[in-house]
Amino acid sequence: MLQHPSSALITINDKETIRVLHVDDDDSILEISKQILTDLNSHFDIDQACCVDDAFKKLAVENYDVVISDYEMPQKDVSNF
Repeated sequence: MLQHPSSALITINDKETIRVLHVDDDDSILEISKQILTDLNSHFDIDQACCVDDAFKKLAVENYDVVISDYEMPQKDVSNF
């Protein structure tokens, strides 16, 4: 039997916490996004970084299931790599 994709996601999320690193240079975007993700699912554990360097430091010492990042960041964005 086929399962609807969203129901599979809900099943996975109910079993364990999903660790999220959200990277954005805009504090208001970080806070709004955290609230939206928390409202969607209480199993999200959301960590935030305000710059690329901070994100790299966190990634060096922590494990995350997913990283959500702004595409254009001061000093470092996709065009700089």
